[in-house]
Amino acid sequence: MSLHSHFDRRAVFPASLKGKSPEARVDAFANEVLETGGVWTTPPGDYDPDSRALFEIHLHGITATGWTKSSAISTWVTMAHVKAASACPRCGGRGVIHWHPHWDNGHEPCPDCIGSNQKAAG
Repeated sequence: MSLHSHFDRRAVFPASLKGKSPEARVDAFANEVLETGGVWTTPPGDYDPDSRALFEIHLHGITATGWTKSSAISTWVTMAHVKAASACPRCGGRGVIHWHPHWDNGHEPCPDCIGSNQKAAG
């Protein structure tokens, strides 16, 4: 079982960025992408900074783009806060509820999320 099931990194990571310098935020995103299997797409190394090129971040189920690294990071953080505010209060938007001990893969689908999906589909 991965460490991701023990806590919601999508909630913890944006909070860890508060008060960091722009360079430290870039480093934090690079590390988080590497540690969690996210994707950070940057323009080719020889691109002209005066031309238009998008930076893309795909991390924790959230996708954001920006014309610069810092704008892509700011967009991702804003989208993470929006997603957290609209998340299910029971499971936090994960779709599953965990119980202890975690080592027995103790989890079940969130009944609130299943109910809302069934109502929307029906």
